[in-house]
Amino acid sequence: MAAETSQEQELKETGRIEAFSDGVFAVAVTLLILTIRVPEGRDVNIPGAVLDQWPFFLAYLVSFVSILVMWTNHHGIFNLVVRTDRVLLILNGILLMLITFFDYPTAVLAAAISERNYQQFAAMFYTGTLLAVTIVYNIFWRYIAGHPRLIDVHVNLGTVEKTSREYRFGPLFYATAFVVAYFSPLAGVLITLLLAIYFAVTARIGSVHGGSGGSEGGSRA
Repeated sequence: MAAETSQEQELKETGRIEAFSDGVFAVAVTLLILTIRVPEGRDVNIPGAVLDQWPFFLAYLVSFVSILVMWTNHHGIFNLVVRTDRVLLILNGILLMLITFFDYPTAVLAAAISERNYQQFAAMFYTGTLLAVTIVYNIFWRYIAGHPRLIDVHVNLGTVEKTSREYRFGPLFYATAFVVAYFSPLAGVLITLLLAIYFAVTARIGSVHGGSGGSEGGSRA
């Protein structure tokens, strides 16, 4: 059997990272549904019990769309990356750690809104976690952008610079949601939903061989 070329080895290396990361994202979105409980009891008013769980459905929706955006960004970034190093692996691991942790503030937020207790703390905990994820995403991307050897040679510099400009606004947007959550917990959470929807709609993922249009690294993390 012929020896693997350097390019084939690089693709295998990044492919393993993507496969592992995709698995983590899949687990994270699957665990979200566990925050919603099925009404139990012979005499329970099922329609009423389901409607009473609206905070859990809201938290599920916001978190699912947010994780979806995180995944599309991650996929978009690895459309550009063909090499890895130890620092990139560590940064990717920290990012995945925060994404799996995100299920916890989701559950806390849903419970707080449902019980009408400590809503301010829960909303700030939730939006603060998203802010932390966004900051790590920026560090992750800027490390890649600052080390061109990790990026496919077919990716033009304009694509990298444009993606960097877009990513820098993410922390500002989620910091705004964090501050708003202090004054109005529900408004802060709704801002994160609107941001997630906007980023999901505007996400761009393409091939690195797209000529001058190139590939975009995804929407702003």
